[in-house]
Amino acid sequence: MTTAPEALSTTDDQAHIRRRHIGTRPGAGLLMTDDALDYASAAEAVDEAGLGEDFHSVSPMLLVPVPTFTHRTQVAEVEPRFWASPLMWLPESLRPGADNLSDLQALRIGWELVRAGLYDPTEGFLDMPFTVGVDVETPEGAARIRAWAEGNADAQLDSIDLTAWLHRPEGHDDNWSLQLAQETLSSARASVWASSSQSLLAHLSAIREELSDDAEQFTQGVSTVLGLSIFLLSGIEYQQRDTAEYLEDLWKRLDDPAVSTVGIVQREVVKPLEEMLDFIHQHTFQALVGFEQLLSELFGDDQ
Repeated sequence: MTTAPEALSTTDDQAHIRRRHIGTRPGAGLLMTDDALDYASAAEAVDEAGLGEDFHSVSPMLLVPVPTFTHRTQVAEVEPRFWASPLMWLPESLRPGADNLSDLQALRIGWELVRAGLYDPTEGFLDMPFTVGVDVETPEGAARIRAWAEGNADAQLDSIDLTAWLHRPEGHDDNWSLQLAQETLSSARASVWASSSQSLLAHLSAIREELSDDAEQFTQGVSTVLGLSIFLLSGIEYQQRDTAEYLEDLWKRLDDPAVSTVGIVQREVVKPLEEMLDFIHQHTFQALVGFEQLLSELFGDDQ
């Protein structure tokens, strides 16, 4: 019998293999992306699917939010198409549960999914229901997902076991991903700082060039970049302060009614934000290069 990981490359089983992007875009890696806005897109996809705040958690170490529900009936209202994601089928050993997702947990989950081939930057996630003959894109398949999520039995859906798809490297035990996450957490975190700061600088430049004639849109664009900066770039020492504190001060400035014109926003928020982003990128760029090399050595382009 063909094991699940082997089935990904076995011609006879390709009829049951389909990949799809779920909150991701072609080219975006789970562990590292070159566009910080991808995090916002992934979070938006989760919200649109109906996976509420009480049942998912986020970390900069993983591009997509991680479900935290303990039983499928808790999220019975989630759009059927979202059940295609392997993250909805995480085994108990990897699921963070009701607690907040730690960076270490998120990185471990990322290593597992990438190593198993459950995510491909070009084609997206492996569609899990499709592997057992349930097509979430059809009315019949969607109805089966909804009934099953409400607690009804379904032989095919009940048979899905993500652990069968996970792939332990030769010579390692089942804790290989935890060990790898512990070994690489610092470099992974620094690489996120480097890639995110570079991306957010580029977005600020585009906002200045394209939206300077509209104060409301300009401020909204800056707000998006600032919000992502708070999420992605906290925990760095900058001007003898943690960046989280520094960014919160910038947020308060942006929220001040007196900071209402493009010129004032530029002076009070954009300029100091750009200086901080440039500082972070300069001091973390080598970590980004090193982490990219590690990903290439371990997985080639499949990250």
